[in-house]
Amino acid sequence: DWHSVRPTGGDRYDDRVAIVRSGDPEHTISADGRRQSLIRWRPHILMGTFNKYIDYSSELFANIHSKWRAELAGTNRLAICGYGFGDRGINAQIVQWIYGARDRKILVVNPNIQELSERSRGAIRNRWDEWLDLGVLRTIDARIEDVSSEQFESFFRSE
Repeated sequence: DWHSVRPTGGDRYDDRVAIVRSGDPEHTISADGRRQSLIRWRPHILMGTFNKYIDYSSELFANIHSKWRAELAGTNRLAICGYGFGDRGINAQIVQWIYGARDRKILVVNPNIQELSERSRGAIRNRWDEWLDLGVLRTIDARIEDVSSEQFESFFRSE
């Protein structure tokens, strides 16, 4: 539901990426009340290996990554649920974050945790056992909906 839009009468400097909450991307209104036109019909999406690295440098995704890295820098705990560790760019950021301070820890929640560790890309897979041994990585072998709030609270309170 992320689309490139341009307000009526605007030019390239007015182009924005907007989340279309109404479900109707052809009929949206800008923050200042102007009708907007779609710049391209297809919504923005990152998938596969071919467009990710090119699109990561686009303004939208570069901004998202920048904000994510800023949030990461401000915490020492990261819970990861529903991520398969298949994206080299994201994995690299996780590895850099871990080694940025000795007190950082990751909790991975996933059904069949062993399979996840084996199919992860090398940057994570090659460190998995070491991180477990050091206490950097904790795992819960379950679906997210089967994890109690106490399990999360325990992780986020731990030293």
